[in-house]
Amino acid sequence: MAGMREQIARSAKMLDKKMPGWAKKVKLKDFELASDTNCVLGQLSDGKPFVLADELGMTSDEILAKKGFLNDKCIPSLDEYWKNEIRSRRSAKK
Repeated sequence: MAGMREQIARSAKMLDKKMPGWAKKVKLKDFELASDTNCVLGQLSDGKPFVLADELGMTSDEILAKKGFLNDKCIPSLDEYWKNEIRSRRSAKK
């Protein structure tokens, strides 16, 4: 899973560039990567993660999974990796 941790870090950096302040908009208490409405992209797009993914140039489920935006296997550590990225951005801004 170390490879996925690094990929999620890269994906978070991509969001930093394309959507500054994104981490402040994600509600950690509701966060669930396996949910269309409560995943990273779902929360940033009012429940339309695939529309936002397309706008960001990620046009297939395969790309989304490789970048750590999909958790179709429901692996709990992926949620924690994202939460850690979000928390680190929030604490860095203080």
